[in-house]
Amino acid sequence: MMTWFARPSRSSGPMCRPLRQAGPGNEQGSFRPAGHAGAFLPAPDRERGRGVRGEEEGARPVPFATRATLGGLVALSAVATDIALPAQPVIAADLGGTATEAQWVVSSYLAGFAAGQILWGMASDHWGRIPAIRAGLVAFAAISAGLALAPSMAVFLPLRLIQGLAGGVGPVVARAIVRDLSGGAAGGRLMAGLTALLGLGPLLAPLVASAILLVLPWQALFWLSMGYALVLLAAARHSLWETRRGPGQGLGLGALVRGGSRFLAIPACRTGLLLVALPFAGYLTVIAASSTVLEAVYDVPPTLFGVVFATAAIGFSGGSLIARRLLRHRDLEQVLSAGAGLLALSGLGLAAVLAGLLEGLVPFWGFVSLFIFGVGVLLPSATMLALEHVPEIAGLAAALIGTVQLAGGALVSALAAAAFDGTPRAMIIVLLTSAATAILVRLVSLVRSSP
Repeated sequence: MMTWFARPSRSSGPMCRPLRQAGPGNEQGSFRPAGHAGAFLPAPDRERGRGVRGEEEGARPVPFATRATLGGLVALSAVATDIALPAQPVIAADLGGTATEAQWVVSSYLAGFAAGQILWGMASDHWGRIPAIRAGLVAFAAISAGLALAPSMAVFLPLRLIQGLAGGVGPVVARAIVRDLSGGAAGGRLMAGLTALLGLGPLLAPLVASAILLVLPWQALFWLSMGYALVLLAAARHSLWETRRGPGQGLGLGALVRGGSRFLAIPACRTGLLLVALPFAGYLTVIAASSTVLEAVYDVPPTLFGVVFATAAIGFSGGSLIARRLLRHRDLEQVLSAGAGLLALSGLGLAAVLAGLLEGLVPFWGFVSLFIFGVGVLLPSATMLALEHVPEIAGLAAALIGTVQLAGGALVSALAAAAFDGTPRAMIIVLLTSAATAILVRLVSLVRSSP
């Protein structure tokens, strides 16, 4: 049975009060703000099988303010990473660093972010989503101020690593909250909206940063990051509520091993994890290698690269928005198959380019963009599938997904960069492998689940 929360009386006022407190004997309850639209949301009450849509039938949508805050949290690290890209040489020169240290402006953040996801995922399962968000955003804001005031690279780079640790709170806890609020196609729709926002980060953040650097010093970027975190903190106070269900989970290495083992023991979780990590490896390869391939192979001038790359970035967000629309009438399984089908079509086209049957920039980039579009369609449903059966460790599960996704993508994109031979061959082979393995995983899951 679904648990519904009654409308509070008008006299209750705007104060937040517990309608149902999660805990032993009431694992599906949560704190809802009185008078908050979220009070109409059904609490997920069972582990669902594949393709289940029943939970969202008749459910009220998540309030816009809640969705906007979750989107801001998901974009936190994308903003922190991409906004620093144009400023790397300037920061290193101003702080007495080398060209190698300039590259670590982004790399040190990503290293901290990889570890921070596990930290905040487990913390949100143990203490709750709201305490984790508050602690992470306060730390992120404080460290951003420290970066703006850093006197040297010896101070700046360790702070940047710690900023990455704090930044891990955003996407991990936001995805855990999505799983807390709903599952099935309803959760997939909400996840798709967040994924669409995430895709705009690599496109918009460097443009904003470049505009700021025309009139202000690089320190302004980190004051802006601090302000962004503080705005999110205020928004979370007014639009989010505690959604964690059940008693708090453990902390430490033992809890990590137990939770990770449980997650990997569930076939649907493994399938979702692979369907996130494999296509995303190709997506990161496109981000990392596209400038080199387009400029060195297809003679795209640097002044036009941003315009060409924007087609792929928009395709990723567009794919997620299409997935959101599809999930109004289809379940997770059907949308997963649609995404895999798009990867197959892009793979056929890229194979033709690799074989020399199609030549030139238009077919190459057209099929790369189709691949990115397919990833945008696939990722939200795959993420939801991976989180579907582990609601009580949704934070840790989201952290594991993010860590594998980032580590695998970084490794594959580095291999593609090392294998570059003046042709698009290495990039195409990575995309073909990414698409083929994801399609294979999807086919195996269909065979396994068939009667």
